Amino acid sequence: MENKKFKSINFTKSGAGNLVGKIILPKKWLDDMEINIDNPFIELYYNENKKQIIIEKKK
Repeated sequence: MENKKFKSINFTKSGAGNLVGKIILPKKWLDDMEINIDNPFIELYYNENKKQIIIEKKK
């Protein structure tokens, strides 16, 4: 399975007027992680030193 993709972040304004970013993830990755409509929960980690975002399925 391909494990690296180059994506752009889509920016929109929230109802409160704050700028938020959204990333679209490949369906193949979501299927592999068993993330779906019935089980949509993930954990996000941000490493400030490495400027890295990590996404994991919620345990």
